[in-house]
Amino acid sequence: MRKIKIGLAGNPNVGKSTIFNSLTHSNQHTGNWAGKTVDNKVGIMKNDHDHFYIYDLPGTYSLLPHSEEERIARDFLVFEQYDLTIVVCDASSLLRNLNLVLQLKEINRDLMVCLNLIDEAEKKNIVVDVKRLEELLDVPVVTCCAHSHRSIMALKRAICDQVMHADKKQHEKKVTISYPPFLETAIAKIEDCLERFNLDIDKRWLALNILREDALIIDQVNDILKTDIMTDELQRVLSDIKMELLKEDVLISEIDDLIVNSINDMANHIYEECVHVGKHSLKERYLDKILTSKIWGIPIMLLFLAIIFLITIKISNYPSEWLFSLFSHLEIILKECLVDLKIPSIIIDMLINGVYKVTTWVISVMLPPMMIFFPLFTLLEDFGYLPRIAFNLDGIFHRCSSCGKQALTMSMGFGCNCVGITGARIIDSKRERLIAILTNSFIPCNGKFPTIIAIITMFFVGLNNNFKSLLLSTGILLLIVLLGILMTFLVSKILSKTLLAGYPSSFVLELTPFRRPRIVKTIITSVFDRTLFVLFRAITVAIPAGFFIWILANVNVGDMSLLNHLVNFFEPFGHWFGVDGVIIVSFLLGFPANEIIMPIMLMCYLNSGTLVDYNSLLELKTLLIDNGWTILTAISVVILFVLHYPCSTACLTIKKETDSWYYTLLACIIPTCLGLLICLVLNLLFGSMF
Repeated sequence: MRKIKIGLAGNPNVGKSTIFNSLTHSNQHTGNWAGKTVDNKVGIMKNDHDHFYIYDLPGTYSLLPHSEEERIARDFLVFEQYDLTIVVCDASSLLRNLNLVLQLKEINRDLMVCLNLIDEAEKKNIVVDVKRLEELLDVPVVTCCAHSHRSIMALKRAICDQVMHADKKQHEKKVTISYPPFLETAIAKIEDCLERFNLDIDKRWLALNILREDALIIDQVNDILKTDIMTDELQRVLSDIKMELLKEDVLISEIDDLIVNSINDMANHIYEECVHVGKHSLKERYLDKILTSKIWGIPIMLLFLAIIFLITIKISNYPSEWLFSLFSHLEIILKECLVDLKIPSIIIDMLINGVYKVTTWVISVMLPPMMIFFPLFTLLEDFGYLPRIAFNLDGIFHRCSSCGKQALTMSMGFGCNCVGITGARIIDSKRERLIAILTNSFIPCNGKFPTIIAIITMFFVGLNNNFKSLLLSTGILLLIVLLGILMTFLVSKILSKTLLAGYPSSFVLELTPFRRPRIVKTIITSVFDRTLFVLFRAITVAIPAGFFIWILANVNVGDMSLLNHLVNFFEPFGHWFGVDGVIIVSFLLGFPANEIIMPIMLMCYLNSGTLVDYNSLLELKTLLIDNGWTILTAISVVILFVLHYPCSTACLTIKKETDSWYYTLLACIIPTCLGLLICLVLNLLFGSMF
């Protein structure tokens, strides 16, 4: 009885875990939320002669990882000893899947490609020439529908055949990705230095990673060999290579982009040879002509955005009020229970007026807009409109030396910056992915909208609750959003010429056919995969924040609370930027969640020991004006809402995605400095007028 070890690899969301369950009959949960698979899961497939140990690897786009999950998959695929790798690909989106296939083929592992979701491809009028794909890749290609028993049985037979006859087959010829000539020369020189070592992994791949200065790979190889591969000879060669690369105006930090571009070029060639996308219907072609028009494409995109904002603004107020009312009733009950338990009054005050109020405020303000925005946005995604947005904005991002896919991550940021930051995984180039992550906070999320809308209504539109006012406030909100988008373009350009200099990567954008959105599935997916995921992260941060804010507001030093001391300290600083100390402190204490910034302002202005709600916008406007607010103050606060550091939840996501406190700090510094600079200029120019 042989024990066959098989790695099941693939991009996220290609049906890999479903195939794993079908092959092994395990009870593994199948979901597609970010970070679901964080370790290698193994199941057993049996036949009369062999046991096949199948490892369900974390979803990965590349062997150049940018998350812990992708590193786990990379380490298995490169360093483990196994008999076969099955790469699961989405037949309806084959282009982006080919990148991983080519990288695995280049390291010369025994490979099989499983084209899953072939039925979805047929629905989209996409035909894959499987024979031609097998010829170009020189690996077996099996088509599959993960939910079809017949397809799974065919896949099992193909796996058994591949393993049973592996010894009888000639060694498969290697697919080599063609890199620029100066890079090929550098790789060859490093390979020569590695000849003395007895390596089980591909020397070309290792040479490329040594050139990339991937310390983790070098350390892992050193541990395996029990020696240091970075010999004096290799160090001298690397020094010479760096000098040669400088003559080509190439930095070591830019090599990843060159690698990605080379892989993309080869993937594009294979895709064009093997995939035929049938013509859309006359109606679809006419619709595409309008939605991707140079004249109408961007205005229609802004119109869709305005409609989503309008619906979100109009509807989300009602569930927010219901939640506030519900939590107010629960507060009374909870307080009575704590009193009955003879909990000390100071602890009750801290728990209720601190933790409970901050947490429930975040839920009440954050949950309804997300429950509305995410399903609406996901419906557009399901309809097939998002690739058209990327198409319309690709030229602008390309001129910023960035990637058109950044348009998609930017759009995701409107619901929550965390989703946009996580969504940057679709960008292959590390440099461009970092640009997308660092600029995502310029897009105002749902946590900022309620306060921005309230300020717009009070100071720029008026308190008349009619449709005309609603349209006007939506229009102004759209202008504010355009400010964020403009800053995204500007900072992307600056970063691409300075800290993250490099070439824009190339990619072929698939304008998939339009399809009828699956409304029920879309709502369920958006609620569980996005809304609740983000809300849970926000709550975990809001709870300790509630403790901290309560302490500041209720612990006195001298005749004032710590909070008032902070306000007085920042008062002179705030005047430079057209605001006051209360506003500065509110933004600082609002770091856990943008939703609590305005309540903290009210708490400071009213000298209250707990968060304060406002009964009406008229009362709020009167309170703000009585405390010195002017039109310039309102403008400055709105600018700071759009341009300031990401909330704590977004910062944690940035740290997780980049694995770097440096980039997390940079993501905080860039928007904050921009916002303060704009406010400073406005105050210097127009401060005397107000």
